[in-house]
Amino acid sequence: LDSSTISEETRKQYIEVVYQSSSQLLSIISDIVDISNIETGLIRLSVSETNINKMLVNAFDLYFLQAKQKKLRLAFSSSLADQKSFVMTDGTKVLQILSNLINNAIKFTQRGSVSFGYTVKESELEFFVSDTGIGIPEGNHSRVFERFYQVEDPNIIKTAGTGLGLSISKAYAELLGGKIWFNSVHGKGTSFFFTIPFVEAMVSETKSEMQGSSRRKVILPGKTILVAEDDDVNFILMREMLAGVNATLIRAANGEEAVKYCNNNKPPDLILMDIKMPLMDGYQTAEIIRESNPDIPIVAVTAYAHASEREKATSAGFKGYISKPIDRPQLLSLISRFL
Repeated sequence: LDSSTISEETRKQYIEVVYQSSSQLLSIISDIVDISNIETGLIRLSVSETNINKMLVNAFDLYFLQAKQKKLRLAFSSSLADQKSFVMTDGTKVLQILSNLINNAIKFTQRGSVSFGYTVKESELEFFVSDTGIGIPEGNHSRVFERFYQVEDPNIIKTAGTGLGLSISKAYAELLGGKIWFNSVHGKGTSFFFTIPFVEAMVSETKSEMQGSSRRKVILPGKTILVAEDDDVNFILMREMLAGVNATLIRAANGEEAVKYCNNNKPPDLILMDIKMPLMDGYQTAEIIRESNPDIPIVAVTAYAHASEREKATSAGFKGYISKPIDRPQLLSLISRFL
């Protein structure tokens, strides 16, 4: 990338390789961590209001380009009106199941389409992901949910992955109080289904408006955001992600600097607080800042994307939570809730 002899087009191709390989590595590491936590019984539910329809839109946006590159038609459908699609569940785990199934469907479909969505079945929501792909040979049906298992077929192009996605999906579906199953015809396609309990959530008009505002472009002139981050590279990345919001960005390289800034200057409008920092961690720093500035919204930024960490941050008084590697749309959506 640093070579002066390569063209800009080649440089872009290399950047895409780095991006795709990094995403693949992150996915593998996440799968290994998840299956380890499942085996040791450390996985816990974090139930909150979840907008199911918005989840489908986000999943479509996430996989649209991947499907388009393979010339596949990607479509989704929902059964509830937007204002009725708020349910009480662990949205992170539902989205992970859905993402695992959509990713597999696109991976094993060479032509045709991939569709996903949900229907209401009495006291349950039944999700589906269907494709017109290669299907699963009948002799392999009993092993589909086995850990690390991948179909060995000379007619199937070898694809990257750990063989853990469906095992994790099965564990999560059961943890959520549902089940998962599939129908498949070799050479014609596969349909996966999973259920979760249908527990409606009450949503106020104000909250619905807030959901809509998160989709608009975030412009924050006159606002100050304090970023408490000890790692230089992480701060540079955060600065680039927030370059277009027109807010003033202040950096504190450790907890003591964050406290000092809040005490000696006009309080920032928002604090993005790294949890793991030298001198004082994010929890200690936030507690001290709240003593003199209780109204400043503080968002926890952590490398530990576990439900237990999210619950700990919520219990400690953080107004929001985001895990590394940070997703820019998610970051902007989170900021828009408070500024």
